Amino acid sequence: MSSSSSERPTPRDHARVNVDGTRAVVEAAGRAGVRRFVHLSSVAVYGMPEVGTVDESFPFVPTDEPYALTKRLAEEVAFRRGGELGMAVAAVRPPIIFGKYDRVFLPRALETLRAGRAVYVDGGRAPLNCVSASDVVDVMLRCAQAKAAAGQAFNVAAWPPPSLREVLDTIADAARLPRPRISLPKGLAFGLAHLMELGARVRPGAEPPPLTPFVVRRFTRYVVYDASKARRTLGFSGGERPLDELARLTARLLERGAEGSASRGVGEGAASPPQPATEATLFSSEGPRAG
Repeated sequence: MSSSSSERPTPRDHARVNVDGTRAVVEAAGRAGVRRFVHLSSVAVYGMPEVGTVDESFPFVPTDEPYALTKRLAEEVAFRRGGELGMAVAAVRPPIIFGKYDRVFLPRALETLRAGRAVYVDGGRAPLNCVSASDVVDVMLRCAQAKAAAGQAFNVAAWPPPSLREVLDTIADAARLPRPRISLPKGLAFGLAHLMELGARVRPGAEPPPLTPFVVRRFTRYVVYDASKARRTLGFSGGERPLDELARLTARLLERGAEGSASRGVGEGAASPPQPATEATLFSSEGPRAG
């Protein structure tokens, strides 16, 4: 369950989808006699660590981010209530997910690049923790089958994680778009982000700004999510060469778009103009576009 697909969800939206939704699914699984339950969680359960390698034992770093708080509560509900109902529960914690049927990360990255609004902070050197949907499914299936997974949580992420610059440059090259050229020092980026956010608040109906303090903070953290537990316990062997996979998926996404345009024909909405890029086209002011 995830509330991150909503454009600007409220804290109540996060709670309703992540916590209440998870509880409803667990209860339904219990009534149906399910004995193994795999919960799709998120690395957001760790809060907002600023630096270091994060494994499953990493302590929660306090944050007031509704997405992180409700994903943490949802995981607790899954383990506690699932156990009470006699289910063996495991949780899978991915970061940003991309894949063949991606409607969030890759499409929005492309919109941002097309609009020329992608800006790096501190050169885009910080890691962008991400994972392919196929790797997430692989670990979930392994959790459903392995007795050792019961009562455990598992990170699943690309290793080593690419930098934000490497990810956006890869997508730009695959789409034959210009690479982002502007990079701001972190201090300057924070100052501009605060001003943009303030300006958006005082103008009713204004679009979300392209840069917010949340975005600057999240994408200048030198944090790596360690998936070695899934490798040791479950035999997971994926997560390699994420840039190659991103390039391939970007090309496929563009091919599908071209085929759809050709089938509609000129005059039938063959080429819709790109929508205005906002901070939410690649990142969300409310939380990461992860599971």
